[in-house]
Amino acid sequence: MRTGIRLATAAAVAAVLSAAGVAPAHAATSTPTMTIAPRNAGVLAPGSALDLDLAITNPGTGTLAGGEIHVALEQAPVLGVSTLTDQIEHPGAVLQGYLVATTRSPSVPAGTTARMHVHLSKAVVDSVIDGSAGARLVGADLRVGATPVLAYSAVTRIPKGFGGRVGLGTVVPVTAPAGTTGIVPAGELATLTEPGGEWHRAVDAAEADPQATVLLDPEVQASIRLAGSAAPDSATGLLARLGALPNEVIRLPYADGDVTLQRAAGAQKVLAPTSFAGGTVAAAVPGATTGPTTTGSPTPSPAPTAAATPSDSALLQWDYSSTDVAWPVPGSVSAADLPFLAASGYPVAILSSADIADTARRVAGGPHARVGSNSVLIADATASRLLATAAAGSDVRQSAALAELIGLLGTVALTHEASSVLAVPARTGDAPALTRVLASLSGQSWITGTSLATLASTSSPTAVRLRAGTVPAARLAPAQAAVRDEAAVRELGTAIRTRATRLTGPERLALLGVMSTSWRSPQRGWSKAVRGVDSQLRRFVRNVRFDHLGSITYVGGSGSLPVYLTNQLDEPVEVVLAGTASNGRLHIQGTEVVDIPAQGGAKAKLPVKSISNGQVAVTFTIRTKDGHVIGKPATADIAVNAGWEAVGAVVFVAAMLALFGTGVYRNVRRARRRLKGTP
Repeated sequence: MRTGIRLATAAAVAAVLSAAGVAPAHAATSTPTMTIAPRNAGVLAPGSALDLDLAITNPGTGTLAGGEIHVALEQAPVLGVSTLTDQIEHPGAVLQGYLVATTRSPSVPAGTTARMHVHLSKAVVDSVIDGSAGARLVGADLRVGATPVLAYSAVTRIPKGFGGRVGLGTVVPVTAPAGTTGIVPAGELATLTEPGGEWHRAVDAAEADPQATVLLDPEVQASIRLAGSAAPDSATGLLARLGALPNEVIRLPYADGDVTLQRAAGAQKVLAPTSFAGGTVAAAVPGATTGPTTTGSPTPSPAPTAAATPSDSALLQWDYSSTDVAWPVPGSVSAADLPFLAASGYPVAILSSADIADTARRVAGGPHARVGSNSVLIADATASRLLATAAAGSDVRQSAALAELIGLLGTVALTHEASSVLAVPARTGDAPALTRVLASLSGQSWITGTSLATLASTSSPTAVRLRAGTVPAARLAPAQAAVRDEAAVRELGTAIRTRATRLTGPERLALLGVMSTSWRSPQRGWSKAVRGVDSQLRRFVRNVRFDHLGSITYVGGSGSLPVYLTNQLDEPVEVVLAGTASNGRLHIQGTEVVDIPAQGGAKAKLPVKSISNGQVAVTFTIRTKDGHVIGKPATADIAVNAGWEAVGAVVFVAAMLALFGTGVYRNVRRARRRLKGTP
C-alpha cells in the first residue's frame, strides 16, 4: 500500500459546498470528530466521479474554528477485510494515500455538526486508481491546531467481467415491541402497520430483497388475529403482504423470546403460549400497560373488545419455511444453551462471530459451523454492525456504514476469505433505511443473495469453539422469580376443575412479554415491568388460600380439625388438604379432598387422633391431586385435650362413692348389732 501523499494539481481540487459558519468564540474543550461518506454507497463505476459527504461534530463547549481539510485516495485495493476495517475504525494520526483535494472547513458551534460536500471529478479519480476490482480507502484529515482529526471510508470498484462473487445472507426481523404483555394491544397495531410503521417498513424491506430471510415473531400474527374486528385494515393488510412474500420465512420463539435468559432463569424449554383462551385485546391507554386480561385477577384492566377468541392453532398458524431456528442475544450464549435450544425444537442457532473463539477457522468455513453436535449460523459481527447502522437512517454516519459494508463484501469477493457472509440488522427498533440498504446490496451483480436455509445446508460445517457468554446478573434474579412463580400458576391450574387455561393462559403470555429480547435494546424499565408481572403471578396463586386460620382447641380422641379455605377464582377448584403435627400429641390420620366453589369458600375436615394433652403446632398445606403445593403452608396452634381425664374422673368418683357406701353400710350394721346386744 502506498503511504505517501502526493500533491494534487489545481484541477484536482474539489468544489466545496459547506454550511455557513459562525465566527469562533474560543477553542473547543473536547476533541472533534469527523465522518466521511462516499455517495452511491461507495460504488465506483468505471469512469465515474466521486462525491463525498463530510460531517464534523464539535462536542465541546466552545466554537470549533475553521481549518484545513485534506482528502486522500488509496491507489491499490486492500487485500483483507481486517486491513479495511481496522483502518476505518482506527484511523491513526497520519493520512494515507494520494492527496486529491484540499479545502477549508467551516467553524462549528459547540454541540453541533457541520456538513460538507466534496466532489472529485472523473479525471481526478482515474488519475489515482485504475480499473482493477476491489475496495480502496478514502480518507480525510481536519487540521485545527496541532492535532489532526482523521476519518476513513471505503470506495469499491467492480469492473465489468469481474469473476469474483460473494454470497450474502441477511434477515428481516418482524418482532413485537417491548412493553406488551404477550399480545400487542389493538391500539398499537395501527402505529406498527401503517406506512412508516415498524412492521410496515420491515415488510417493505423484505419485498426489496426477496433473498432476505424473514424472521417472524408469532406474536405478530396472533395479536392481529386476536384483535378481530378491532384490528385496523393496515394490520390485516400486513398479514396479507407477509403471506404473499416469496422470501423464506422462519418462525422465531414467541415474543422473540430471550432464550438464554429463559434457560438461565430455570425454564425447562423455550417458553411458548399455553393458551389464548383467556386473552382479549383492549384499547391502549396512555401510560398504562395493556394486553390480555385475566378473569379473577385483581389487576385492573381496560374494557376488552367483545369478540370470540379464535383457536390457538388458528391464531398462530403460518406457512413457515422453517421452525427450527433460534436467535440468542449476542454475548449471552453459554455451553448449556445450545442443547437447551435443540431440546426445545430449535436445532439451529444464529450466533454472532463475537461468540466464537476460533475466528480464523470460522471465517474460512463460512457462516455454517458446529459447536459440538449443535448446528450454528454465524453472523459476522462487523458486517452486522454496519448493516444495523446503515439501516438506522440516511445521514452521513449511516451512509458511511453502508459504503464500508459494501467495501467489506467487495474485499471478500476479491480475496475469497469466505464464500458467504451473514449480516443481521438490529432485531428491535425502527430501521427506516433497511429497504434502501437491502435494495442497494441486492442490486450489486457480484453479491449473491443467499437464504438461511441455503447457508445451513453445508454438508460438513466447520467445528468451532464457543466463547462463553453470560446473562446480565441484574436480569437473572428477577427472571428466576418470574419463571418460578409462573410455574406455580400452572401447577394451580391443574386443580381448576373447568376451563383452567382461560385463567392461566394470560399469565403465561404476561411472562412471555417480559422475557422478550425486545427489552435488551436501550429499554429502561424492564426491572419494573418484570417485578410487576411477578407480583401479578403471585397474586394469582393467592386466589386459593386458607381463610381465618387461627388457634384451635381440640377435645376428644379420634375426630377432625376444621380448616376453612377460600377460592377467589372464577372457576371451582379441587384441592387436597394435608397437615403435619410438630409433636406426638396429635396424629394426622390422612388428607382431605376439598371442592371449593368459584368465588366462594369451603370447610375442610382434616382427620386426626389425640394422643396426649398439650400444645401442638400443625402445619397445613394445600396441594393439587398430583402433589404440587399451592401457595405457602400455614401453621396453627392446637390445644389438645385428649378426653381420658374425664373418664378417669368418673371412675374415681364412682370408686369413692362405692368406698363411701361400703363404709356407711358397715357402720349402720355395727350400730344395729349393738342395739340388739349382739356382739
